[in-house]
Amino acid sequence: MTPIAVFLWGLVGGSLGEFLHLYSFRQDSTKIPSYFLSPFYWVMTVGMIIVGGFLPWVYMLLGTKMSIFLAVQLGATAPLMLGKLISKDP
Repeated sequence: MTPIAVFLWGLVGGSLGEFLHLYSFRQDSTKIPSYFLSPFYWVMTVGMIIVGGFLPWVYMLLGTKMSIFLAVQLGATAPLMLGKLISKDP
C-alpha cells in the first residue's frame, strides 16, 4: 500500500471512532451535550481524525507491513491511545 493510502485508511479509522461517539446520541436527542456547538470541540475532533491517519503512516515508515484492516484499526485506536497518554488518571 502507498503511504497516502495508509494515511487515508487511517483517517477512515479515526472517523469511525468519532462517528460511533455521535451515533450514541441517536436515541435521545436531549442527551446531546452543549459542547457539540463549540468550535474547539470540532477542531479537536478533526485533529483526532488526522492523528488517526498519521499513526498508521508512522508505523508503515518504521517498517510495519500495512494492510487496510491494520491501517483502519490503528486509525480508530489512535485517539484512544493519545487520550490515555495525556490523561491525568494512572
